[in-house]
Amino acid sequence: MISDDASPNDYTRVTQRPIDDYPTVGAAVVDAIADAENVDPVALPADRGICLFDHVDPDALDTMVGERAARSDLRVAFSVGNYRVQIARRRVEVYG
Repeated sequence: MISDDASPNDYTRVTQRPIDDYPTVGAAVVDAIADAENVDPVALPADRGICLFDHVDPDALDTMVGERAARSDLRVAFSVGNYRVQIARRRVEVYG
C-alpha cells in the first residue's frame, strides 16, 4: 500500500487523463484507475473492489478542483488501493 506521505516521484506513472474530457473530476479519476486495472470503469467496484467514494468524496473533489485547477498551482493527491492519484494542471495522473 502506498503511504499518504509518498510522493508521485517515488512511483511510475501508469496512466493519465485530461479532466476536460469528462463531465466530472471523479469520472476522470475512475476512468484512469480502471485503465490502470485494465477493467471497464463500471466494473471497477465489483471486479477489483475499488470504489472512489471509499477514498475521497467525489463531489468535494469536483468542487475543490473545478475551474480553479486551470488558473492555479492547485495539486491534489490521495491514495486509492495500490495507486497514488494526483490531480494537477487539468490532468489526473495515476501512479503505481
